[in-house]
Amino acid sequence: MKKNLVILGLLLTILIPQSSNAIVFFNDQDDAIKLKPNYPAAGLSITDDRVLTQVSAITGASRGTFVTNLACNSVTDPRCSGADNLRVSAVIPPCTAKSDAQDVCIKSLRTADSTGALKDAQLLYEIDTFKFPRDTASRLPAGGGISVWKGSSIKGGTLEYSVAVDIQINYYRTSPSSPTPSVSVVGFSAQVLPTTTKNGNFYPMIWRDGFESIDNPKNGEVDQSYRSCIWTDLGRCGMAEPFFADQPIELTMQMDNKLTGWLFGRMKDTRASVTRLSPTTSTLVVSGASINVPSGISWIPKSEFATSPALQEMNYDGRVENDVYGPGIMWGKFSNHPDLFEFPRFGMAGGGIHTPNPALKGTGYFQASEKWLQTANVLPTWRFQGMDPSSFWGMDQSVGNRVWECTVKDQTKLHGMMTTNAMAYSWSPPAFKDGIMSYKVAGAHLDADGSVYKGTYDLAMNADSARCIYGFSNAPIKASVSVLSSGGGEQEISTETLSIKDGWMNLSAKNFTFSSPTIRIKLTQEQAPVAATNNSPSTPNAAAKPAAPRITITCVKSKSVKKVSGVNPKCPSGFKKR
Repeated sequence: MKKNLVILGLLLTILIPQSSNAIVFFNDQDDAIKLKPNYPAAGLSITDDRVLTQVSAITGASRGTFVTNLACNSVTDPRCSGADNLRVSAVIPPCTAKSDAQDVCIKSLRTADSTGALKDAQLLYEIDTFKFPRDTASRLPAGGGISVWKGSSIKGGTLEYSVAVDIQINYYRTSPSSPTPSVSVVGFSAQVLPTTTKNGNFYPMIWRDGFESIDNPKNGEVDQSYRSCIWTDLGRCGMAEPFFADQPIELTMQMDNKLTGWLFGRMKDTRASVTRLSPTTSTLVVSGASINVPSGISWIPKSEFATSPALQEMNYDGRVENDVYGPGIMWGKFSNHPDLFEFPRFGMAGGGIHTPNPALKGTGYFQASEKWLQTANVLPTWRFQGMDPSSFWGMDQSVGNRVWECTVKDQTKLHGMMTTNAMAYSWSPPAFKDGIMSYKVAGAHLDADGSVYKGTYDLAMNADSARCIYGFSNAPIKASVSVLSSGGGEQEISTETLSIKDGWMNLSAKNFTFSSPTIRIKLTQEQAPVAATNNSPSTPNAAAKPAAPRITITCVKSKSVKKVSGVNPKCPSGFKKR
């Protein structure tokens, strides 16, 4: 039977919401239809939470009798003067010869050729969509467009790569703590996708009335293939091209220092580093190879709902029985949806609170449906982003929680990035217990082609953050990686631990299967060498230990009194310490 996989390792997350002006890619709809059974069934789909912000935008809402969504040219645009708070969505442009150290921009893209060597990609152009300049006074980056590059392919020849990097920022005109404007980074994502430029009757995307819309002032016919476009501007479309796993890519950015916390990614062989560039910016370098990310389908016979408490919880509102479309009903969940691992308590429409069966603690949609789970398809992906900020709402915020104290609470730097190809992963930070941090991932045992699905887990972590969590000194850090099967034996995997470079530590676990319940990643540290002493010539690297002090106690028994001395003295039988 397919089981959850629980990674006991180091959690890497960042506070980030889903972008408001983002395209979400659904990859398993056709496969859901293809895998439909010919008997009455209900379905659950699990889809990777991949998002792509197409255009830069500055938006807000004015409140009066009605709420009016606003599109602003800048944070000082008079049209937006009535909005107290604005959302700034800045698609990061490529750096130019005029860029300085304070600019937030894409410095370079490198892709591997057929020999595996990384080669510099050539910037072709930046798509022509809405843009706004850097606002130094408000410390807001420039908003640009998705950039298109020509780079090598590991399959030989070249490909066009569209690079979409965005920062989501809240701009507050005033707040209880500040009478002057302030900004807060609330989101960040980066993605590289192969595309082909198609010419035709295409129009750029703009922000209008609270939605991304096609800017078609002539109201003429629009090329309907725009639905398959990664991006559009006037007369051009970036059409998604077939991607493949194992394409090494390196992305270098000048990034705002307000970007802190943890990153989550979809790639393997991950490396990351951050170097301070200026008081406001750093150079962020992320490299790794693209991986196949699976989506999943469970078609559950309706007859099973009568005897399964977990399925009954999924069907708390009776929709399965009331469905008139046979096998048409389906729940859809993103890979990081909290309901996959824990059924939620929530308010119901019309009032009242729904509380799940307490016997189902630690059970969610995934566990309820995994008996029928199949890999629907896989999509090669190279991206990194963050998790929803609500993942920290229930986190233990005590001093004893070293994850909280050393990383989440510390907003001075990036702490690291965790990447995996798991179908589902925990949306929340881990617990830290017995020197190990736990992180949940899960998936189907078999790939879409029937072969055993092999998992990857990569960790790139700020060395200072690791030392803080574990209470280490500056002595060398070692990592041990093991995978334990449900029967207690160790599963053979490929692991690699790298030395710390530029203040970052990188390690990975590969080729584990999703039938195994736990991966353990534990950090240890060598004892730091100490100076030799004259009292220990035979052990030049060890300091002589001082002798333990002797203690004297008084013991009494009736009229008898005895004094006992020693390192840990105890009274004789029948005597009591006075």
